[in-house]
Amino acid sequence: MRHDVPYNPLHDQGYVSIGCAPCTRAIGFGEDERAGRWSGSAKTECGLHTRGP
Repeated sequence: MRHDVPYNPLHDQGYVSIGCAPCTRAIGFGEDERAGRWSGSAKTECGLHTRGP
C-alpha cells in the first residue's frame, strides 16, 4: 500500500491509470500510461459520474 491507497487488481489486467468504469480502459503495449483514460476524447477530467447531494 502506497500513500494509504490499496493495490487495485485491475493493474494486473493492463489498467495503469484507473478512473471511473465508463471512462477507463486497459492500455496497449507502448501506449502512454494515461491513454486509457477518456479514450477518444479531449477530456482530461471526468466530473460526469458524481453522486447527488
